[in-house]
Amino acid sequence: MKKVKLTIAEQLIKRQYKTPNSFVWILYALLARMPFFAPKYHPTYKIIDDIKDCKGPAFIIWNHQSRRDHLFVKNIVAPRKFNMLAGYQEFFRKKFAPLFKLAQIVPKKNFTNDPKSIKAIDKIIKSGGTVAFSPEGTSSIFGHNQPIVAGTGRYLKHYHIPVYFIKLEGAYLTSHKVCIDDRPGKVYATLSLLFTPEDLKQMSTDEIENQINEAFRHDDYKWNKIARVKFNTKGKTMTNMHDMLYKCPRCGTELQMDAYGDTIKCLHCGNGGTMDDYYDFHPFDETCKIFDTPTDWVD
Repeated sequence: MKKVKLTIAEQLIKRQYKTPNSFVWILYALLARMPFFAPKYHPTYKIIDDIKDCKGPAFIIWNHQSRRDHLFVKNIVAPRKFNMLAGYQEFFRKKFAPLFKLAQIVPKKNFTNDPKSIKAIDKIIKSGGTVAFSPEGTSSIFGHNQPIVAGTGRYLKHYHIPVYFIKLEGAYLTSHKVCIDDRPGKVYATLSLLFTPEDLKQMSTDEIENQINEAFRHDDYKWNKIARVKFNTKGKTMTNMHDMLYKCPRCGTELQMDAYGDTIKCLHCGNGGTMDDYYDFHPFDETCKIFDTPTDWVD
């Protein structure tokens, strides 16, 4: 009898997870340090609390800014091995599926209970492993943080193991959702211990979630008003931004904003401006009304 080929969904149901193989992890580490990967984004790593001091299982969480985050997470905790969570839908993309399998990345359905994922995480933690995930559930949409998924506090409290936090700055401006071109500038990653086991035992679930949301509070556009990092945007700072900045701040007309290259303009009243490599807006003239940052425009 001809063997029936399992669908990707069926393969994921049957898959078992463990701490990544050392050879695969070393290979991943070497690739992450290649000039065309993490170094091209000019990352700076700051370690306040070293995860090397943690001898048992742990969680790693980070503010999810871009699709490049895994490189910075990997490098700042090296040589620590960990299993990362990724969106369930990503496992159906052919270019990712084999890599995810090798790296023992665990699929997680976004914004819903996922018993298969929870079971896999439980097995990894109880075997002494480390699990990395972003409690926001998705990467930043507009450049600032999003509220973490409800239930995160209860989940972390259940295990009462150390929770390390990696704060990323500049990663969204390097690679955001509106235009997928890489825009190298500078990325800062800071590693610290957010919760000890004792903290988790003593705090309520609401207190845990409030502390995470406060730690995650960040706006990449406003951050760069102070950091003043120049990004190689290739003159595309406004490409596709009309999908996000769809309402004219001067006349109030919706869906008449046209964004191309470094320029955004209202087709109804002519209001508009340009954006430079520091992500600063420059109105066409004194009659134009433009917000200070895209996040101010959206909010």
